[in-house]
Amino acid sequence: MALATAAVVTGTAGAGVGTRSDGAGAAELAAADGWLWWIEPTTVYSGGEREAGALSLVSVEGGTVLHVATELDSAPGPEVRLRAVVIDPSGEREQWVRNPGRWTGGGAVLYRFELGDVERGALIGVELATRTGVLSLAEEARLAAEERGLSVLPFPEVGEEFAFDLRGIGGERASASDYEGKVVLIDCWASWCLPCIDNLPGLKVVYEELRESGLEIVGVNFDFSEQAARRAIEEHGLPWQEIAIVPDPSVMDLWMDASDLRALPRAYVVDRDGILRWDSVGVDIDELERQLRALVAPITSN
Repeated sequence: MALATAAVVTGTAGAGVGTRSDGAGAAELAAADGWLWWIEPTTVYSGGEREAGALSLVSVEGGTVLHVATELDSAPGPEVRLRAVVIDPSGEREQWVRNPGRWTGGGAVLYRFELGDVERGALIGVELATRTGVLSLAEEARLAAEERGLSVLPFPEVGEEFAFDLRGIGGERASASDYEGKVVLIDCWASWCLPCIDNLPGLKVVYEELRESGLEIVGVNFDFSEQAARRAIEEHGLPWQEIAIVPDPSVMDLWMDASDLRALPRAYVVDRDGILRWDSVGVDIDELERQLRALVAPITSN
């Protein structure tokens, strides 16, 4: 597959509207509210190239896979929300697919979107979310989680209140109201995440040193079974509150959208007033320690 240069679209939703050979109006192909076209809708059969990337379709059992390849330097970052949109010949949006697989290597990025059945002649495009779109997804996911009786973290915005209320599969619970006046680190991790495990010894040292001065830690574990979660918590001797989520793919999608949980480890630091002060993906343990000490310091120095 040839690689084509991709440009991340900027501007207002609906910019960069595609055209169709059957004369359908451009308005029909406008990106959805809160989204922009990264790759405008095009007909793809066995392969093809567009200005924003090289596309190919592969038939698999139970549906179709869309591959999009582009240069690493011009690809949207891993934090950018993408979704494939399939528009059938009548102009109806037939599939909405989010959270694609993403692989990098050799200076290129490959995205994989799993679609349903794609009708011959349908148009396929890829949208990326604006801030409005991201916040809309977050609210939809929060409500969906609530309907299922699940808890998720709030969408993280540094400088804003972080009113978390978490419930684990074993009935354990951790709420912001339980930690009033404390500095709270929320550590999202799993036993299969090597960087997460590497951080645990350092976290234990900091916790033991700063606990009396008002530091608390809430661990949020994403192992795929309650047994694995309990085993990991016991094996590593974690002395703080742990919440086991035990996510299936649909639950993980809710966390990705509602809480912007794109990767592990993920750390959120909340100050004594309940305000989110630091949010980090791929946590640097030394920088995390500096953040915690700075927030605990006003009391320890008295």
